[in-house]
Amino acid sequence: MIKIKYENKKTLKAIEILLKELLKQGAGFNPDIILNEFGGNLSIYQNIVSTSRVYSMSVPLACMPLLCDYDITLEPNLEISAKLKEGAINPSANPVMQLMVELYNGTNKLADWNTTYPLLTLTKHQNLIKYICAFRPQGQKLAAFLSLYEKGQHEELLLKSFIGSREFTYKKDAFAIAGIETPNDSEKGLLAIIDFLNHKMGESSYQINRQTGCMEIYGSNVDESGEVFVQYGFMDALQTYLTYGFVDVSAPILFSGKAQFKLKSGLNFVILGMSGGLQRTIPLPPKQQHLNNYLPPGIKRQGEHVVVNELVIPSGEQLSYLTESLAIIIQQCDVNNIYKNKKVLAAEIQHIELQVLNANIQFWQQFSGLTEKAIKSDKQFNKTAKNDLKLLVETCVRHCRSYAEQKGYKI
Repeated sequence: MIKIKYENKKTLKAIEILLKELLKQGAGFNPDIILNEFGGNLSIYQNIVSTSRVYSMSVPLACMPLLCDYDITLEPNLEISAKLKEGAINPSANPVMQLMVELYNGTNKLADWNTTYPLLTLTKHQNLIKYICAFRPQGQKLAAFLSLYEKGQHEELLLKSFIGSREFTYKKDAFAIAGIETPNDSEKGLLAIIDFLNHKMGESSYQINRQTGCMEIYGSNVDESGEVFVQYGFMDALQTYLTYGFVDVSAPILFSGKAQFKLKSGLNFVILGMSGGLQRTIPLPPKQQHLNNYLPPGIKRQGEHVVVNELVIPSGEQLSYLTESLAIIIQQCDVNNIYKNKKVLAAEIQHIELQVLNANIQFWQQFSGLTEKAIKSDKQFNKTAKNDLKLLVETCVRHCRSYAEQKGYKI
C-alpha cells in the first residue's frame, strides 16, 4: 500500500482514486514511495537513501492525457475544466485527466500560478521582461507566452502558461509501442502522477521503456529529505523562472546572454544567446560526447566573425567544459592557423572567458538597477516577483563570480 501524507482530505480522495486508476491500467510503484500534499504542493518521496538510481515508478503511456484530445478552458474561481473531444487519439487517459484536473483545482494550482508566474505578476513592468529577453532570446514556447503577455491577454496566458509548464513531448514511435496512433511526429501531453515530481539538475530525466510502453522514473535520493526529483531539461535559473515560475538556485550552469567582442587575433566573437534553442543534428564524436550539452550546436565563421548560437558557463566537475568547448570553437574556425600555437590558444580562451563573465555580470547588475527603480515606482509591486527577481540576479552573478574565482580570474 502506497503511503499518502496530506493536509486536504479532498486531495487525499483524488490521489487515492488516481492511484487505483493507474494501477488498473498497469502502472507500477516502488512500495517505499510516499505521495505528499502539503500547502497545496504535491511531491513524491522514497524511503531509500542511495547514491545509485532506484526504481520509483512506471506508468503506461496509455495513461498520459494528450492535449490535442481536450478542450481545456478557464472556469470561474481560477479553476480549469477539460472536455474530451470526439475522435480523441488516447481516450483511455480521460479518467486520469479528470482526476488531474480535480487535483489542480483542489490544490488551487491556477490561483497560485496567477500570483507567482513572472509573466502574470509583472504585467505592469513589461520593460523588465523585455530587457531580459533582449539579452537572452527565448524558444518557441516562451515566445508564444511573451506574445500573449505583450498583448495583455491575461486569461489566455494564465491557462496556456500553466498547462505549458506541465506538458511533455511524446514521440510518435513511442506511442506506437503503446498502440496509440497519431498522424503527427509528436504530441504534447501531461504526465499523469509523474507530474508530482519536482525538477533538479543532475537527476535522471523521464525514460520511456520501448518494450513495455511505459514511462519509468529512477530516482537517486542522496539527501536527507528523500524527495524524488527528475531533471525537466538542461536548464539554468532564468529558464526555470520563465518556464516554471521558480529560480533554481542550485542549477550548475548558466547560459550566457548576447555578447560581441574583439578577440586578441582581431576577429569578432559573437554569442547569439539562444540558450538551447538550436538542436544538434550531427552527433559529436566519441571524444567529445561529454560536451554534448556544452559545445554549441551552431558554430560558424562568417568573414571576420566567429559566431556561436549559445555558450554555457558550467560549474563543479564540469568546470573545464567551457574551456574545452572554446578550444574546439576557435580551432574549428581557425582558417588562418592562428591558434596552432598552444600558448596563443590558451591566452585567447582566457580572454573570451573573461569577456563572457564580465558581459553577463554587467547585464545582471544593470537589470538589478532597473528592478529597484520599478519597485520604488510601484508601491503594489508583487512581493513574490520582487523576491524572485532579487534571487535571480544574485544567482546569476554569483555563478559567474564563482567560475572566475575557481579559474583564478580577477573581475
